Amino acid sequence: MADVSAKEWKPALINILKELDRQQYEHMLQLLKNIPKGKKEKKSREQMAQTIIEHYGEEKSVVEVDRIMKEIPRKDNAVQDKLRPFVEKIKAGKKRKQQAEPEAEGRMLQQKSAAASKKNQEVVDSSGKSKEPGKKRKLEAEPKTVLKILQKKSVADFFTGSKKNQVVDSSGKNKEPGDLKNPQLDKVQPSSSWRKPIAELQNGVDLSQKTVVGKVLEKSKLRIYETKDKQKKFFFYLGIADDSGCIKVMVYGKEKYSFFKEGECYNFSNVIVEENIMRFTSKSNASRAGKLDDEDLEKKAQMLIYGEDPAVSIEEIKRLDEKKRVSVEGTVTEIRKTDSVVIKESQTKKKIREFKLEDRTGSIYITLWGKDIQHLKSVSVGDTVKVTNVKTNHYYDTVSLNSTDSTRIFKLNSATLQDVQMKIIGIKKAGKLQTELEAVRDEVAQTFSVKSAVLAEALGILQGSDFKKRLLEKIPYSVKAEIKGDMILKLEGNWNEERVQMRM
Repeated sequence: MADVSAKEWKPALINILKELDRQQYEHMLQLLKNIPKGKKEKKSREQMAQTIIEHYGEEKSVVEVDRIMKEIPRKDNAVQDKLRPFVEKIKAGKKRKQQAEPEAEGRMLQQKSAAASKKNQEVVDSSGKSKEPGKKRKLEAEPKTVLKILQKKSVADFFTGSKKNQVVDSSGKNKEPGDLKNPQLDKVQPSSSWRKPIAELQNGVDLSQKTVVGKVLEKSKLRIYETKDKQKKFFFYLGIADDSGCIKVMVYGKEKYSFFKEGECYNFSNVIVEENIMRFTSKSNASRAGKLDDEDLEKKAQMLIYGEDPAVSIEEIKRLDEKKRVSVEGTVTEIRKTDSVVIKESQTKKKIREFKLEDRTGSIYITLWGKDIQHLKSVSVGDTVKVTNVKTNHYYDTVSLNSTDSTRIFKLNSATLQDVQMKIIGIKKAGKLQTELEAVRDEVAQTFSVKSAVLAEALGILQGSDFKKRLLEKIPYSVKAEIKGDMILKLEGNWNEERVQMRM
């Protein structure tokens, strides 16, 4: 049974089409490739809604309209509020479908894969011996070159969805995982006599004599499903990558759950690939492997593995309903200290840390909960970051964002070194090693950190038990500073100003 009914979808589609101005409407018609040109002309928007459903069907028309609205673009609430419920229905339906009977599906796929492989993948060479199609001479050493991975996948797609893996060649064109034989492409580690790179995995490929070597970059929680006999079974997902690409792995049963660990490399054998997922069944084998050649593997694959919900401007985020998942890009303008809050339900304390993100449309606070605080470890004020998979939180008239289990922070650009003029106006904390101060820069008060020794030398004072008192006697005080984000690296005191103050 379809998740989207024409009775509900058609009126919503008509209203969406009415929201488009003439130029946007004509652009949409051009993008509807499945509808002949003659059937797009001289039709009202009500008639066109019916035509779209007839040519695409209920569910596919929702997907197509969603794609087109992003391309036009019409991402505002006037359109998205009408479209979103149907998009979410389809996503929920796909998730239910995949999670139903995974073990039975795995057995069926294994039989199907073996039969298909035997029939289609054996060819005979001139000596009469069977060999794999396209198989090249054995390589004595595997190259260390790396395929550039520029794939985008959402967490939902990676752990539940059906999007095909794509890799990008040196010309910038998308390639399917098995389409990497052109010598003009960036080099990728080819098949050896025993190993199959992830980029060459295709549906139905025979892996009975091949091993896939990959690093586990993500592991889901154990999940439960019911068989037709109402028996409860376990399964879980892995996200693995090698130096050519990445793939989702569905592992049946719970026996291997503790065996697979994030950050470790494994050999996978006797697995099957179907629907762009590698399936690890009771007949599959795994063993620990050594490190992969590519030292930058994790950095390159992180965005692809962890994925992201749609990136939205801060202005748009503040118009969304509560608990909507989004991703956001911006510059970090403030990082607060780690704090603790009491969770009402469990009456337990949990650590939190807040930071402020700003883009061209506004600013917003993001709260990292518990272990998510670690994602902020290498981030400084002034860095441009992408924060993925966070959830909107409403408190009276204030909208903020909370981290989720799949939240990640990716640094896009580090804060740059700047030479600036500033006036120190306050001391927040003065320690032996580090001092927190408040200074006015470009007519805006900001908090900065500086080594106490650097500050003392610039202001011409001695450190000691009354260091803070001596600092307060000196301020306000103008300085030249070299800063990186909210860190002061170098300071040069304005001695002329000090002499003027002394004469006064």
